[in-house]
Amino acid sequence: MNKEKLREVLLKETAAGDFIKAISEAWSDMREDRDDLAREIAAMHNEGMVDVVAEFTCLKKNVQNMPAFFPTRHVFEQALPYLDAPIDAVMRCVVHLCREAGQDLMAGSILSGYIDFCVKDSCRPREALKLIEADFSALGDMLAATVAAGSRFDNSYYLSELIRFTKHADIKARRYAVFSLARIQWEKGASVPDSAVVAMGKVFEEEVDDILIAAAIKSAFALLEQDKAHEEQLIGQISGALKRGGKNSLHAASELIMFNPHNLPSKLLQLLIEHLKRVDSESIGTLDNIDYGVAKLIDRVDGEIGLSFLEQLLITHNGLISVSDVFDSSFAKICENDKLLNKVATRWLMRGDRALCDALSEVASARFRNGPRIEIDSSELRACDYVHIVFTARKVIGYFFMQPLTAVSMVISLMHHASDDETLDYLSRLLFDPLLMNYPGSTRDYVKGLASQESGKVKQAIDSALASIEHYLETLHSVPVLPALHVSQSQRESYRRHTSEAMAKSMKAAEKKSLFSSLFATSTLLYGNKSINYIYTATGEPNRMETPLSSHSFSMEFPRMDDVDPYGLNYMLRVFQLEQLRV
Repeated sequence: MNKEKLREVLLKETAAGDFIKAISEAWSDMREDRDDLAREIAAMHNEGMVDVVAEFTCLKKNVQNMPAFFPTRHVFEQALPYLDAPIDAVMRCVVHLCREAGQDLMAGSILSGYIDFCVKDSCRPREALKLIEADFSALGDMLAATVAAGSRFDNSYYLSELIRFTKHADIKARRYAVFSLARIQWEKGASVPDSAVVAMGKVFEEEVDDILIAAAIKSAFALLEQDKAHEEQLIGQISGALKRGGKNSLHAASELIMFNPHNLPSKLLQLLIEHLKRVDSESIGTLDNIDYGVAKLIDRVDGEIGLSFLEQLLITHNGLISVSDVFDSSFAKICENDKLLNKVATRWLMRGDRALCDALSEVASARFRNGPRIEIDSSELRACDYVHIVFTARKVIGYFFMQPLTAVSMVISLMHHASDDETLDYLSRLLFDPLLMNYPGSTRDYVKGLASQESGKVKQAIDSALASIEHYLETLHSVPVLPALHVSQSQRESYRRHTSEAMAKSMKAAEKKSLFSSLFATSTLLYGNKSINYIYTATGEPNRMETPLSSHSFSMEFPRMDDVDPYGLNYMLRVFQLEQLRV
């Protein structure tokens, strides 16, 4: 659509009261050169043909017959820098569009257009500042963006104004002012005036509002990033704030770790970690920030800081946090690196803390179908004597018993670190009972494969465990069939019907929560080896589609002793999990 045609359509729709609808339709139709649409409506506004600012002030979200909110608002965002409009009207329109967006992550994206609008004329941000001071309740949201634009011309003026606002009688005005201190634009390498640091110090000393203190923490870090000369003083201020602050202050600290893990001075990083250990387990947003930050810290060359922080958090909360949900990013970073996973698993199992071992088991079961193959990291072994090796092996079985391949791989890996024959013999017996005795199927095949790759005393120990399970099974099979111990055919059929009905109910309950059940129709095939469907083409003619049917199966090996002696098995695993080394 050429400019003349576009303008004609927009003017016609404006006269009919459908300007916003016309903008939305034009945006959808124009796949290329969408910037032309923004420039054209700006030109129409500047020529007095339509009041674009007033029209967009009427745009609302989630209202029937109203066009898509964000794409339409984006047109106004692009047009803003080219508009010639009163700053008051522009600010109130932008505030409306921000608030109308609600909690959406894109809510504040329009502020970039407003900043470009202000930068076009150095008088605009100064005038905006006066309007904001006159009505903080309505326009306070615009202070940070106004300062970001105005400080490009004269940062000292806007700094002094913000310092003045930090003494305002209205708590909301003080919050806006402290938050906006972080938005001042400084020249690269410019020094931060002492007045700014002194003002921050007074804020930390005098304010008790947690929201304001949280904003002050982020602003203090912004000043620290700009000028390292005040590092000691600003870190001291942040330390005092975190001691007095509450949930909002801790959330601000978590954002510093999430967004700046590589730029934080070591002293500040340790300070933030120390305070974030006491975060409430219900503060999911803060914990999510910590998770992202820890993942980035683990990814550093000195990833020990991140691992140590994660350990402290898990121990502090001791099972109150769903590890696979809250710390998903951190454990994803650990699991994608085999060496790191070996290191973490060895360290945590050697420590024996319930919270750490539970987290390790939970993540392994969630991220690996058959359990990860973990090898012992010799650098994490405290000692290779009988006590420490056996302690670790019992922890492995206690926490990875339901993931037998993982447990077997770690027990055999421990054999390589056994310092004497007595330790090796005990590990061989653990490999037989309880592992191979409970999982004589695929787990035994896996152990046989490992035995063929070993040599020396380790191979002898594995072969001994395999010989024991073979003898055990032969003895078991030699026992004649005792009819008295077998249930009748009718009882078996009754139990199968009961199991089938329970499975059917479970399947129906799962289907109700399935996304696919609402997208696709369900068909039940009673017999056959293929399904036939007809797809209708654009001409209306049917196209026959044949889909061959194939079988699929899933098998899961359950521990045998869970049927024979469930209480004894449960007691043994609990002992393995809870026992601790005497220091």
